[in-house]
Amino acid sequence: MNGLRKLLSLGLALALGCRTASSTEPAAANVPNQPNLLVVRLCHALFSVPLERKQACCSKGSAPTTLKGSAPTTLADVCAAELAGAVGRGTVSLEVSGVERCEAALGRELDGCAWVTPLMPTAPRDCSGAIVGKLVEGDACASSLECPGGLFCKGASATTTGRCSKPVVAGTFCAPPFDRLATFTGGPDGRHPDCEGGCLAGKCVAFAPPGGACPSTAFCPTGYQCLASKCEPKEPGADPALKGAGEPCAQPFECRGLACVKTAGAESGVCGDPCGQSR
Repeated sequence: MNGLRKLLSLGLALALGCRTASSTEPAAANVPNQPNLLVVRLCHALFSVPLERKQACCSKGSAPTTLKGSAPTTLADVCAAELAGAVGRGTVSLEVSGVERCEAALGRELDGCAWVTPLMPTAPRDCSGAIVGKLVEGDACASSLECPGGLFCKGASATTTGRCSKPVVAGTFCAPPFDRLATFTGGPDGRHPDCEGGCLAGKCVAFAPPGGACPSTAFCPTGYQCLASKCEPKEPGADPALKGAGEPCAQPFECRGLACVKTAGAESGVCGDPCGQSR
């Protein structure tokens, strides 16, 4: 709850800070606008809520140590600053219904503690519709999120802008753009593909049909996996649940904690605590 209060204060500061003092400005301009309040809600849901719930799951009765009087910058703070900047420039807007769907989806996915790993959870698919691009094809852009669905910010880098463009065709050169806004708002979503397939070693490779040749499972349709370089149907149980602390393992990727603890020379061990590597 303290994190939400802090973000609400940040939202107020962002809303007021975007305006310059003027005697001709209407009095209503001193009221925080709705987009910035939505910015706070979305960033709180994407970053503060997972952190708070993970801390509750992993708590050993001690609170995180902070310096007296310090106000550490969190991912939610950075998210709010980046997103409020884009909203202020008019390159993106926020949909109330999209923010609400994202909040609801996170509430479902973060229920209980079985989701906890040392990594930040990925944003649910329902969160991808909250940010709406306001630019059109050919416009200069800094993020693919500023472009309409189906387009991406081609050529964007840390120092130069790109252009809202259609995905490159299979067989041609591809390079996923630098995207600071997407990075700090939950990651890129599927609405802005950079090529008509997947980008592999600088070349756009078409997605394979069922039974087609594939370089990896990422290029197969949903429900299929790449076996012997062909997209084959997944067998039931092909994606077993990750194991909890203390369960037997042979490899780290079998465990929620991403750690298989073994004695020297042993081929098997037990899964480590998923909270252990993040404390």
